[in-house]
Amino acid sequence: MISQLELQQKEALLLAKRQSIPQTENTIIGNQSSRLSKDKEMSEINNQMFEEEKKFYQSLNTFISDAENWKKQYVISSPAKGTLIYGDFLQENQLIKMGEELFYVNANKDDYYGEIMIPQSKSSKVKVGQEVLIKVQSYPYQEYGYLRGRIDYISDIPIRDSVFFSKVILNRNEKDSVIKLKPGILADADIITENQSIIKRIWLNLTKSLKF
Repeated sequence: MISQLELQQKEALLLAKRQSIPQTENTIIGNQSSRLSKDKEMSEINNQMFEEEKKFYQSLNTFISDAENWKKQYVISSPAKGTLIYGDFLQENQLIKMGEELFYVNANKDDYYGEIMIPQSKSSKVKVGQEVLIKVQSYPYQEYGYLRGRIDYISDIPIRDSVFFSKVILNRNEKDSVIKLKPGILADADIITENQSIIKRIWLNLTKSLKF
């Protein structure tokens, strides 16, 4: 049992709480509206960032493409590292023809190989695997001896001047280590054929091997 006064106080308190409900609901609606507005702003910012990022990558790809095109037109590059060896004199503003050889790349390694241009008249006697005796012109063989190698490759068709290109792999040892090879030096090559005859004085162009 409660008194009439307490009942009136409880009713007044309840009425006050009921009167505050609309205000609370308005506050909730305001907060929701504010949140929706912030979400909209974030969405717009994300869209702007996406568009700016897309423009950036488009500009970057354009720059890369222009740089690659400029590189193809104005930069001479090599797939191998090394030191340049010029085969001829080059001057500033000199006109260069397409396909013209400007220089060679010295890979700074010791795995040299030889190139022999074999005339068609002698090509039938030369086969892969045959031994080659190499007399380096800058090292007289009477004093320094000669190098040994083997035919490793012969082109299937003749190249310039109707000759076949062949590659000679060198078999170096301690005895011939005194012979220091350099790219582009010349030597006389004697190819020992199957019937033990020798093809005399075929020029052998020693170059740096680009096999790493």
